[in-house]
Amino acid sequence: MTSSASKTRIAADNLCAVGAAARAEDPIGSGYYITRALAIEVPTPWGASFYQSDPEGTLRQRTAAMIAASYERLRENPPAGGAFADGYAGVFAIAPDREYSNPTMTKALLITRPPGPFRAFEVAEYEFPLESERILDLVAAFLADELDYGGVEAYRGSHGGHRELFVCTHGQVDICCGKFGFPLYAEARRLKGARVWRASHFGGHRYAPTAWEMPSGYMWGFLDEDSTRGVMSRTGDTSALGVKMRGTSGLPGPVQVLDRAGFEAFGWAWLDFERSGTAEQVSPDERGWRVRLTYRAPGGESGCFEGDVEVARELPALNCGTESQESTYSVPEYRLASVRHERA
Repeated sequence: MTSSASKTRIAADNLCAVGAAARAEDPIGSGYYITRALAIEVPTPWGASFYQSDPEGTLRQRTAAMIAASYERLRENPPAGGAFADGYAGVFAIAPDREYSNPTMTKALLITRPPGPFRAFEVAEYEFPLESERILDLVAAFLADELDYGGVEAYRGSHGGHRELFVCTHGQVDICCGKFGFPLYAEARRLKGARVWRASHFGGHRYAPTAWEMPSGYMWGFLDEDSTRGVMSRTGDTSALGVKMRGTSGLPGPVQVLDRAGFEAFGWAWLDFERSGTAEQVSPDERGWRVRLTYRAPGGESGCFEGDVEVARELPALNCGTESQESTYSVPEYRLASVRHERA
């Protein structure tokens, strides 16, 4: 019989992020490719019922029901190329903050990818009275992909051009995000440079602690004290930070791999470049792509990166923090097999 102490030890030893770091997994290409995202303040604790949906329940449960219904419609009637061929639309929670939040209001951050070449996401800020059902109008417009949010314009305030850093601390979903996310959150808050939020799960817990930065759209993984300082100050060595990069949500996964080459070549100035990318699948089993990424700097300099991206390894996804060592699925690790850079 396994004792409680032994079970605790096994759970602590069997953490997906610890295993991923030990295998020196490269997180690039795992950044969620999105068209838009909606972050809504939800008071903690986020318990086991956090994702429970009920069309007649609380505002949170009704929101969850609207999201579930929207995704079900997409699955039943996907657009050409697949449900999320042009990017994912995601809703996640942020914890109300003692510095950034109004205790009588619910804040929502609407994040959208503008049309054309990608440079940065646009972020709009809304505030609704606590328990106001009008926030459901924003959720409905978001899920319908309406370009006009005029129905809730009265609740829109000034965003102020803040940088936002969302740190996953959702330990109820994955132990790693709770165990490693909270220290990252505390360190980032100490460093300043952005509004730093505790966020619910947005994927990639095997790379915990993981963070999502806006408006650049970059997702980061395996962040430690030095790399967090580099991200927050935008002064870190981009070559060293490259191994912490999951990718920008403004570009598709295989293109994110090539985008990192641009980041390492041009440094932090790369975040101000306009970029457009394409990925042509050249392997029938979805293990290889020919990728092209064009860019234009604010001063007019332009060029392109071209390369071949391939799946380097298929890595097991363990049942994090449990006795079971079984993998229920695998995740690909990408590598840039070749790269060419031409300046216009």
